[in-house]
Amino acid sequence: MRREHNLIPEEAEWKKKVFRIIYFAETPLGKLFDVVLLGMIVLSALIVVI
Repeated sequence: MRREHNLIPEEAEWKKKVFRIIYFAETPLGKLFDVVLLGMIVLSALIVVI
């Protein structure tokens, strides 16, 4: 069965960079993205609890 979609962007360079930041935590920006995302989730949960 052939796959319909390829998740890795191949067109624009900026799409590749954003993909790398979001999906690869080994890069400094990827790690920062994960930390900020986790912080936003915790903050959101605290706001809901209050």
